[in-house]
Amino acid sequence: MAVHGIARHGLTRISLIHTNGRAALQGGGFPTRRHLHGDSPQLGKGHDEVIYKDALLVELSRAGIPFLREKNYEITYKGVILPHYYYADFVVWDKILLEAKAVEKLTDSHVKQVLNYLAASKLRLGLLVNFGGDSLEWKRVVL
Repeated sequence: MAVHGIARHGLTRISLIHTNGRAALQGGGFPTRRHLHGDSPQLGKGHDEVIYKDALLVELSRAGIPFLREKNYEITYKGVILPHYYYADFVVWDKILLEAKAVEKLTDSHVKQVLNYLAASKLRLGLLVNFGGDSLEWKRVVL
């Protein structure tokens, strides 16, 4: 497992590049710091998490990036499928699990949540993004 992150004031892009059968989130299609909090913000700070998720939906759709929203994954316990599911915020290109937060600061429990989602989904790469802090914060989570 590897977790990498960055928190910079004025961050303008989140870049995630993979080659050889992997996907890329780079440049357009992902709401940047400026889209949400910058010089002429469309949303600004302080919104509930669902509002930022709605904005992500708009940005991914406009960029033509294939994704599923609120994809559910079964949880199995001792060979029994449990009645409740994990719901990943987004799955991009069928390869990247994208989990959005609007909290003051990301914590280990948020990373553990993404790790659980990755295990249930059989995906290997997660992107945990927090729109709730003073600056955009993100962590790359690899299972």
